[in-house]
Amino acid sequence: MAYDEKKDVVLWSGRVGSLMISVQKYADGAPKFQIGPRVITKATGEESFVKAGRLTAGEFEYISTMMPEIKKALAS
Repeated sequence: MAYDEKKDVVLWSGRVGSLMISVQKYADGAPKFQIGPRVITKATGEESFVKAGRLTAGEFEYISTMMPEIKKALAS
């Protein structure tokens, strides 16, 4: 079965600094929590996506405080 963009659903998303986090599901699959990617701005002004890598204390704190919302999205 080929990937169908219409079946890819974002249930919740947030951003702290350059780090993107989200809860997504594909078709009838289970919702999943994703940490990353990071969005960086190149010298040309163009945005680029890179791996999340390690989290800062602030990013971890943000994710921790958002856990009730994330859990709710994962349960949907």
